[in-house]
Amino acid sequence: MSEPLRSLAYMNHARWVAECAGCPSAQVLDPGQPRFKCVHDNCLTESVVVWPDNVPAIDALLAGRRPQNRNWHPWETAGDLLAENIEHGVTPVKGLT
Repeated sequence: MSEPLRSLAYMNHARWVAECAGCPSAQVLDPGQPRFKCVHDNCLTESVVVWPDNVPAIDALLAGRRPQNRNWHPWETAGDLLAENIEHGVTPVKGLT
């Protein structure tokens, strides 16, 4: 039996999404969703979603931003997001300071 295809969850315009492992589409996810089946053009590829360990921190750091600026990629750290917030004058989220 082969390994299931895996897709990394990331934040795009205030939505958690993951790219399909079988086509160039991305699917919107519910937080913590363990897997998805791509519905783009009948692709139907099933993927296991790989979530970052620090979803609550990412959500909290992005909460003060406008929706179009709530973006996070797996190569960014929570420290990177905090630095961006400081650079752009985003008000710190209570509990993170």
